[in-house]
Amino acid sequence: MVVIPPNKPSRRTDLPHFIFSDKESKRRAIIREIVSVHETGRPILVGTSSVEGSNQLAADLAGKGVSCHVLNAQHDQQEAEIISRAGMLGAVTVSTNMAGRGVDIILGGGDPEEYRKVAALGGLYVIGTNLHESVRVDMQLKGRAGRQGDPGSSRFIISLEDDILIRYGIKEELPAKYQGLKSDAPIEDSKIRHILNHIQLVIEGQNYEIKKTLNKYADIVEQQRRILYERRTDVLFNRVKPNVLATSEPELYENLCAAYGQVKVEETEKYVLLIQMDACWSDFLDYASYIKEGIHLESLSNKNPLDQYNRLLIEAYGRMDKEIETRTLNVFLKTEFKEEMTVPLDMSELRIPSATWTYVINDSFFQNRVQLF
Repeated sequence: MVVIPPNKPSRRTDLPHFIFSDKESKRRAIIREIVSVHETGRPILVGTSSVEGSNQLAADLAGKGVSCHVLNAQHDQQEAEIISRAGMLGAVTVSTNMAGRGVDIILGGGDPEEYRKVAALGGLYVIGTNLHESVRVDMQLKGRAGRQGDPGSSRFIISLEDDILIRYGIKEELPAKYQGLKSDAPIEDSKIRHILNHIQLVIEGQNYEIKKTLNKYADIVEQQRRILYERRTDVLFNRVKPNVLATSEPELYENLCAAYGQVKVEETEKYVLLIQMDACWSDFLDYASYIKEGIHLESLSNKNPLDQYNRLLIEAYGRMDKEIETRTLNVFLKTEFKEEMTVPLDMSELRIPSATWTYVINDSFFQNRVQLF
């Protein structure tokens, strides 16, 4: 990988977090900050963590006489238009998630005179209302300000009652003087800032380990998928003849060839075999997901969950060839043949499987708390 330098040097200023003791104090501080900055005419982008949060903030701002544009899943059709206005004088935009929006916020909305006015005010001001588990997501929100060398700034306004603290049981690790504290003044404590930074680093490390584990569990399924896909492709493009009927039921095969012709029988057998391969693979993935749900319990008996998972899938995959052959034969054995131009298959046996699902696996279910060091 290589690092691609920015087109123009960044002029964005990332201000220190405002940290409050509780959510209500944080909410009031966010509103005060938005109202205060909005009075200057500087455009503001506020990032929230949920649709409910963005709607509630919009309602709170309306109560203070500040109108805003809300950008979330409920307004996806107006997304580009809302973003295009987010850099205009006096604009306040509340967004649930700015990652991956694909549209730059242009200061002044593209008007040169408006651009100069907005730039003189400091450019776009980005306010984050929640830290994310991944620092990358926080950086994506900050990066909406100061695009292409424009001026801009960002600040996160958070509280000790935010979900990232509660979810991982960190609140109990806070110094005693902050337990149950209710204060409208931001907390100025370097230890708290260190804890918050450490939380994100630890969580990112845990998520990285989960992704590594997921890849290990996915490796064997991917290898098996490639083998089966290659076999299926060979059958599909006639590089390999099925020969299931001719090998297992030669008398039936000869009778069908005499009645319908060898070409018609082989085409029908190919069609049936392909469907049964798809159906068996779909069932195999369903079995794999079932195994994943409880594989972590193997660690209770001092067994490696990944080893046990691989063993079970290898055994199941080894049985698939026989299952495909059996299902293909059953279609022909259950069919009542008549004197028709086409082979009268029982279509109830040939339902194409629906889309398959992908599951995330974590075999360390018993580690549910972040440890501070």
